Amino acid sequence: MLDGRSLTTEALLAIAERRANVECAPDALERVRLARATVEGIIGRDEVVYGINTGFGALVNTRIDSTDLERLQLNLIRSHATAVGTPMTDVEVRAMMAVRLNSLLAGHSGVHEDPLQQLVELLNHGITPVVPRLGSLGASGDLAPLSHVALALIGEG
Repeated sequence: MLDGRSLTTEALLAIAERRANVECAPDALERVRLARATVEGIIGRDEVVYGINTGFGALVNTRIDSTDLERLQLNLIRSHATAVGTPMTDVEVRAMMAVRLNSLLAGHSGVHEDPLQQLVELLNHGITPVVPRLGSLGASGDLAPLSHVALALIGEG
């Protein structure tokens, strides 16, 4: 059971190799809901917060209208799905998905619960997005690969 705090190497490998199904711990999902409520409150109060209702990078001071927030998020995913080359193996992609799911379950991102449940469903049903091996953006090195996974979640990958 993923809880955002205690994923072991052994458990990760079992998920990646399809030897274990994935569940989200109820307390982790509650943390996710609370963090999401914070984001919804920011939007509802029309507060300006970077990454929620502003542009990114050099566009930090550009306010995004509330009617364009969904489009902003979709375009962010699309613009970062820039990896190329041969695909990663299913085990690599599944491990990446499980690590990201576990990280989001810590409850610090403000993500909606739905994408987390989608990741669980993909992992448990053996559906693995195609993720090209080469190229990424940012210091973390995972933006392009994870954007390819996100494309699958929105029906574009």
